[in-house]
Amino acid sequence: MKRKNESTENLGPSEPLEKKRRQNTGRSRGGEKFTRTSFKEDVDQEFLEGMGVNLIEDASNDSTDIPSKPVNLSIVLKCKDTNAGNSNTELNSSLTESCLKKDLYLYDRFSLYKRREPRTPSLDAFNNLSDEIILLVFRWLPKPSLARCSLVCKKWHRLSKDDSLWRRVDLGLKNVRSGVIGQVLARGCTVLRLSRSSIADSIFSSPYCSTPTFSSSQLCKLQYLDLSMATVQTGSLETLFSTCQQLRKLALECCDLSDKVCSSIGNNENLEVLHLALCSGVTEEGVSSIVQQCQRLTELNISWTDLPEEGLDALADFAPKSLERICLAGYRDTLQDSHVERIVSRCTRLQDLDLSDATKITHASINVIVEKLFRLESLSTSRCYGISPSTYLLLLNCPSLLYLNVFGVLRESALEELRDRLSGIDINIFPLSSIARPTIGIKRTSLWNLRVRD
Repeated sequence: MKRKNESTENLGPSEPLEKKRRQNTGRSRGGEKFTRTSFKEDVDQEFLEGMGVNLIEDASNDSTDIPSKPVNLSIVLKCKDTNAGNSNTELNSSLTESCLKKDLYLYDRFSLYKRREPRTPSLDAFNNLSDEIILLVFRWLPKPSLARCSLVCKKWHRLSKDDSLWRRVDLGLKNVRSGVIGQVLARGCTVLRLSRSSIADSIFSSPYCSTPTFSSSQLCKLQYLDLSMATVQTGSLETLFSTCQQLRKLALECCDLSDKVCSSIGNNENLEVLHLALCSGVTEEGVSSIVQQCQRLTELNISWTDLPEEGLDALADFAPKSLERICLAGYRDTLQDSHVERIVSRCTRLQDLDLSDATKITHASINVIVEKLFRLESLSTSRCYGISPSTYLLLLNCPSLLYLNVFGVLRESALEELRDRLSGIDINIFPLSSIARPTIGIKRTSLWNLRVRD
């Protein structure tokens, strides 16, 4: 009984508990008073702490005027055994790692066997365009890229071979393989530049195809062709020119020709410009076939060839009357006054005449030139040592003359005196002749003022 009374006395209200009762006493919305008793009034706090439990105070209804005691919400239960906590931590970490590995494995298997979604076919807007629009786009492509486009599909293969895309082709300074020229001609090329290129044999047959790229019995559409300083066999030239009958301008500088090549050149009746400087294999028969059939020639450069005197006779007798510019430089011992007289008498429309390095001509040629050529604008007699310096004063009777080239003939003092006498005539302005040349100066991407590259 004594212990019971003692416990009753210990459970009696203390002053802090009385104060909290008064704080929990409030009014309701209707004005009635209510009393809220906390759990800590009825339970011995020390008894609970002995069990390892901390009480969390409910301060939701406390007055804001009285500062509340800070509560640590992170720890609710206290672990008496510190070693037990460490073992639980290690166990949790090991379980976490195993779960992560299992999740990654499942994720990999899921990614491996994931079914792909079917793709919806997209619209090909480019192929829906008209052929005219696609050709306008293809015109901006370089020729190698255009050739690769033919491998895309049948439609591109058909459009990439259109004649409008291959009218101008520049293969200068290239190594042209067998069959390439045949492919270019088959696509309707009209302007072809092959200057300083290396051309392989069998120009119409390819090692990758059994059928020829271009038939030798078929005529091509070439009109402007430049083969200046190209490395090409004479047989290839014969095969090429056997298919050409529409040429208007042709350059074969420094090429090896034959009578068959010259005869094929003569089949081009509309030929206007012919450049044969430094060519070998030019004979009397070859020159005769060219000048007799090509009667529309306006420019002819046949300088520095191995043409014999009989060939010059054929040229003088059958030179086209339509000639306006002719270059006969380099015939030191073969060109005579008689040749000059016959050419000048036959070709009265000459405006540019080059007789350089002809050591056999004399003042008689100057007299004939002044008498016959009323339209002459340029005359070149450089290194013509058979003409006396005083003979050039006869050119005062040639009012149309604008340029006179006499390199290596007169000394500086005599040259100054000649300039004073021949006022209005420019002397020694052009050391090299430009007659029938396809490119002049820095214009390396054009042929006779025609664009080669698109």
